Amino acid sequence: MAGAAVTAVLAVLVGLVAVKLSATPARPVASESQASSAVVRQVITVPAAVLTRVSPGQEVIPLQTVKTSGPPLTIGGKPAIVFVSEESCPFCAAERWSLVVALSHFGTWSHLGFTTSSAADVRPRREIGPTET
Repeated sequence: MAGAAVTAVLAVLVGLVAVKLSATPARPVASESQASSAVVRQVITVPAAVLTRVSPGQEVIPLQTVKTSGPPLTIGGKPAIVFVSEESCPFCAAERWSLVVALSHFGTWSHLGFTTSSAADVRPRREIGPTET
C-alpha cells in the first residue's frame, strides 16, 4: 500500500514537471498606440515654473562629443538626434518623457506613441515617445 502511494506521488510530480517544462513561457511584450492629444498637450506644455524646480540630479556618465569627419547629422535638412533605448524598458521611459519635454521647446511633435512596458519587467511603466510611421 505504501509503495502505491509513493508511486502515485512520484507520478503526480513527474506530470507537474512535464507540464511546466513543456509550457510556453509568457513573452514580455510591450504594446503601443497613438498618444491622445490630451496626453501630448500635457507633455509639451510643462510650465516653466515646474521645469525650474527640477533638480539637475547627478551625472552618471558624462556626455561625450562624437567626433566625425563628415557633416552634422540631418534629416530633411533639420538637425537629427539619435536616441537609443529599449521600448519595453521602464527605466528608459523616464528618459523618453524628459526628451520629449525638452525637444518640445524647439518644434512641434507629431506621431507620438503611447506604450506600456512589459508586464513581466521590473516596475512596468506607461511611456511616450516617437512612433514609426
